Amino acid sequence: AEEIVGAYGDPAQDDTAELLRWLDSQTKRNLVITFGGGVNEVMREQVAAAGLGVPRVPR
Repeated sequence: AEEIVGAYGDPAQDDTAELLRWLDSQTKRNLVITFGGGVNEVMREQVAAAGLGVPRVPR
């Protein structure tokens, strides 16, 4: 989305600059949620346990 706004919008305009800042903050926020939440690890464990029959990880 940032590439599209940057290519077709004028970053010198206040509205476009505000949108670019918001998109940047959301992108960075989503990266933190992905790495901080452990979602990928949980999904891998669920697929391994249900689909492949691998025993669950003890907790």
